Amino acid sequence: MLPSIESIPARIAERLKERRLALGWSRATLAERAAVSAETLRAFERSGQISLPRLARLAVALGVEG
Repeated sequence: MLPSIESIPARIAERLKERRLALGWSRATLAERAAVSAETLRAFERSGQISLPRLARLAVALGVEG
């Protein structure tokens, strides 16, 4: 069964948070490496809402852009 459209952003946020934690990085570390604010990252991890350019910066910083 395919996930609902509404659940996809939250699933992406959860997967990126899991990757951040697996790397042992704090939110501040990832925010700095991705050039996004720590508040933006915190909000994204909670809501799944973020702009596409910021999402791309997070993915590149985490090494999951492909």
